[in-house]
Amino acid sequence: MTPSEILSKISWDAGADPVTRQAVEDAILRLGGGNRPTFDSMTVHHRLEKFVAHAGSANKAAAKLGIGKSFMCDIRAGNRPVPDSVLRALGIEKVRSKDLFRDL
Repeated sequence: MTPSEILSKISWDAGADPVTRQAVEDAILRLGGGNRPTFDSMTVHHRLEKFVAHAGSANKAAAKLGIGKSFMCDIRAGNRPVPDSVLRALGIEKVRSKDLFRDL
C-alpha cells in the first residue's frame, strides 16, 4: 500500500488530538518518501520561473496552468502560496511536516 492509501483507511475519532494526528500522518507520508529530496519554497519559485521561461511569458504560463494572469503575478511575487494544482504541474508535492517540497 502507498502512504496515501494507508491514510485513506485511517478513521480518526472526532476527539483525536490534531497535533498527534498530523504527526502520525506526516510519519506515514515520510515512510513512502523513497528518499526523494526535499527543498524549500525558494526552489519551488525557481522551478516556476523556469516554467515561465519555457512557456515564453508569464501570461502564456498562466494559461497553461489554468490560472489568471494576476494570480500568477501574485504567486511570483510571493504574495500568494503556490496552489496544489500548480505544484502538480511543476511535478512537485508539498511535504506537510514543514514548508518543504519534493519531486513527485
